Amino acid sequence: MLPMGGTLADAKGPGGPPPEGPGGPPPEEPEVEGPVEPAHTVEYPLVDERLVLTFWKAWPPFLVGYDSSDASLFSWLEEKTGVAVEIQQVGTGAATEQFQLMVAGGDYPDLIEKPSEYYNGGYTAAIADEVLYDLMPYMEEYAPDYWAIVQTDIVAMASLIDAEGQMGCMNSLYDKLPRQQEGLWIRMDWLREQGLEKPRTVEELETVLQAFKDAYGCSDAISVRDSGTIEIGNAFNTKGWFIDENGEVQNGMTFPEYVEGQREYMATVADWFQKGFFSSDFITYNDTSMP
Repeated sequence: MLPMGGTLADAKGPGGPPPEGPGGPPPEEPEVEGPVEPAHTVEYPLVDERLVLTFWKAWPPFLVGYDSSDASLFSWLEEKTGVAVEIQQVGTGAATEQFQLMVAGGDYPDLIEKPSEYYNGGYTAAIADEVLYDLMPYMEEYAPDYWAIVQTDIVAMASLIDAEGQMGCMNSLYDKLPRQQEGLWIRMDWLREQGLEKPRTVEELETVLQAFKDAYGCSDAISVRDSGTIEIGNAFNTKGWFIDENGEVQNGMTFPEYVEGQREYMATVADWFQKGFFSSDFITYNDTSMP
């Protein structure tokens, strides 16, 4: 499985192309109930000598400058596979422009995250224009474990393979749902300076926000985007759309217990706004402009 969320695509860059291989039509719908046996067993580490792959990734503005290549995840991956990841980061606000400049210059990294968001025509057009490789011819030999899993998942197959039978990316795969991909980030340096522990309850989080506001005078002790939401809804027993135990689609706003939780959540957010924990400018914030 890919450990990173989103999609990864192979760029036709200086890292060199994969070995030549035959193309092929889109695979038929698999008629299997269990895992498909990989074409061959993958042995780790993958290389005898350390290999470095460059990875182009768009980051929110508040993360630009943080060298995520040093993150423990990538250290663990390098230890297991022998492959290191060197991240080329750009801010989300400038990602489209930077991507276009990269394509115009023809100086590509080895991997690109979600290139279809920046390329007109998506993966199919990028493959046709020789910006990305079609990965289909290489899956069985070079990613047998991943390909074996994909063949058991109709949804994964549909999301990966276009009408031309081409595969422009490798998506993250999950075997357990629901999954948690989002949440709150916190300034651990500020937390340590204030002698506080990581908050584990709403009350503890409010104490931290008050301390940050008082000590650092920040207008946004917590980031709130244009939707006016904060990722703490689950702490109040809120629920949106879900499937109940009978397999029926339900909405939490039709259940009194979830409605009460929503009221408590909204009251807390309103109280935090009055206390100045986040700016009235939140209505203008989005993925590219959040502080």
